[in-house]
Amino acid sequence: MARRKQNYLPTLFLILILWSLFIFMVFFLQPKVIQNFLIPNFYLPFFLLLFLCLFFTFAILFASSRRGFLGALGIILFLILRIFDLGNMLNAILITGFIFSLEYYFTREK
Repeated sequence: MARRKQNYLPTLFLILILWSLFIFMVFFLQPKVIQNFLIPNFYLPFFLLLFLCLFFTFAILFASSRRGFLGALGIILFLILRIFDLGNMLNAILITGFIFSLEYYFTREK
């Protein structure tokens, strides 16, 4: 069975747009503007946009949407913990271990 050649150009264009929006948000928006959007003191637009940026970037780099999702999820979880002053080395190690164990669980043969 012939393998289909994938076209990554639309995804690269989307990644470029998302990272441009993220850089715009970081440099040109005041944190107070997005701080209390839907959830108080959570910066939801920042984390959603960063998650999408990381997800698509990691999905291209790892050539797997699942690995892109897990990598982006791990980074976002750690950053959320940092907002609540819980982001320390132990939590980083635990999140990394959790992400690796999920990846192992999903890739093992059944």
